[in-house]
Amino acid sequence: GLRPFSDLTLRGTWISRQPEPWLVSHDVAYAATHEIFYISDFGSKEVVIDDANRKYLKLILSSWAEIYCEESNYDLLSEVIMCASYLGFLDIANFWVTILLEHQRPDGHFPGPSGSASDIIHEDMDERRGNFLRNYHTTIVGCLALLSFDST
Repeated sequence: GLRPFSDLTLRGTWISRQPEPWLVSHDVAYAATHEIFYISDFGSKEVVIDDANRKYLKLILSSWAEIYCEESNYDLLSEVIMCASYLGFLDIANFWVTILLEHQRPDGHFPGPSGSASDIIHEDMDERRGNFLRNYHTTIVGCLALLSFDST
């Protein structure tokens, strides 16, 4: 019952405004990565973008990946890898997926960003449950990043 997107371009998006990397909050970065997810239908459709936005995205995704890796924010790093893969920037995806895999834990999870789930974890919660809540989203996004990279 959902209608398809009528416009699969970047017109009117955060990305089309081309913000400088240091002006982008985590919330804006999530919004921007999700713009690429939706207009690419999670990698199943080609993203039609002009040369200026393509150059901007290639530069900004590399910058964001470096920033989020330095912050140990593997959640946003994984989203950047997916975007790079969906846009055909395989050099970026290849480099950062290797870095992401270096941070995967022996049990398979990717650690969530600092403060993850702090609003839903309480002191009498079982440690295993708290660990799950802190890391589940990043682990899912990390796995999706690896799948998006494998499918290219």
